[in-house]
Amino acid sequence: MLSGKTLVSVGQQQISTELSDEVVILNLPNGVYYGLDKTGAFIWSMIAQPTTVDQVIDGVLARYSVDRATCERDVYALLNNLVEQELVEIVVRPG
Repeated sequence: MLSGKTLVSVGQQQISTELSDEVVILNLPNGVYYGLDKTGAFIWSMIAQPTTVDQVIDGVLARYSVDRATCERDVYALLNNLVEQELVEIVVRPG
């Protein structure tokens, strides 16, 4: 379960590329392609390095005109889906 303090990062078992303002991701183990729209591509770029969910939400709020409740709902939905598809990993902090 994701929380605001959860660190997330793009998964190791995928490759991705930018196409215009979108991102296409290939899940290497199952061979399935996924696409992210402009906002999803922005989030994907934010989690290229381990980033907290709260930082992702703050980044989206700074870039796009959206209310906090909608932003939180949509970011959690996207990240949970990407974790389910094993495209995003939850990063465990040492110690």
